Amino acid sequence: MVGDNNMDTKRKFFCLFLGLSLSVSAFYPCELSLNTTNTWYNLGKYKNPTEKNALVKFITFRSPRVLKLQALTLKWTGKPIKKLSASLYRKKYEKDVLAPIEENVVSDGTWNNKKQELAFNLDEKLIAFNKYYLVLNYPSNIEKNIKRGKFIPIKQRPYKVVAMR
Repeated sequence: MVGDNNMDTKRKFFCLFLGLSLSVSAFYPCELSLNTTNTWYNLGKYKNPTEKNALVKFITFRSPRVLKLQALTLKWTGKPIKKLSASLYRKKYEKDVLAPIEENVVSDGTWNNKKQELAFNLDEKLIAFNKYYLVLNYPSNIEKNIKRGKFIPIKQRPYKVVAMR
């Protein structure tokens, strides 16, 4: 009889643990994985002849659940940059050309000169496997500095997501 009572207690704790785990995952979608790859594709001159643009990073999100991506922040690691603009583009299909074309724009970034961070406010639905690429627009005279540095996800919550119901 003592063994049966002990088993009931274990079952109750397991059910309590399972219930708490399920409720926590609804508020904190931790199943999302973020992978970034540094690259360099010179895309030539920008609108202004003294500026250039380059594709510098691939970003991949994987999620078994449907999530909404609301924000993404990347930290610059390199010589400080005063002026920079950037856009995040979505690669919808594998055969898509990696070029800064309007139909693939997801968001324009906001450059924080003091923190050396690039922030994107987004409204992106993430389903399974999503690929993005980052294109920088920069003054021609800082190209060497940009090639020597890189953008990395910030350490504390690089992205903000919510579960979609």
